[in-house]
Amino acid sequence: MSKSDYLIKGLENVITGIDGEIKKIDISRLTAPGENFISLVFRVDIQVEKDGKVETVHAVAKRLPTVIKMDLNAVAMRHEIKWYSEIAPLIKEFGQEYGIDTDFYPECLGTRLSMDTTKTNSDEESVLLLKNINPDGFENLDRHIGFDYRTAKAYVV
Repeated sequence: MSKSDYLIKGLENVITGIDGEIKKIDISRLTAPGENFISLVFRVDIQVEKDGKVETVHAVAKRLPTVIKMDLNAVAMRHEIKWYSEIAPLIKEFGQEYGIDTDFYPECLGTRLSMDTTKTNSDEESVLLLKNINPDGFENLDRHIGFDYRTAKAYVV
């Protein structure tokens, strides 16, 4: 992976869900090459200063690879951006209104469909920025192992 593949142009302009002044943004790979076939997934650590205190906001950024031009990837990315930026907040709002715990999606910290505001589909400049929930105790399981019977049954039934 070339150095340019790690770039997310204008990321500071995408960030909407952080209170304070952004001091520094560090980006590194979150997944091993080949682990996400449709997108590149990055660990993004954002140093933010507010009221003289500096804290780090841990995030995950997804973007399309620059070398793969597939319509399926662009459509999937557009739908994922819409899910986290529009639909998940509605589900959370519904839960709050009716006293149902629906806080099981990572917080969306910003999205961009394209740097070209006239485009209606995602491209290699699209980005989805979510709160990284791993520091909160969540972990990715090995997708090659799958679920045990009890867990799989809970999802199906």
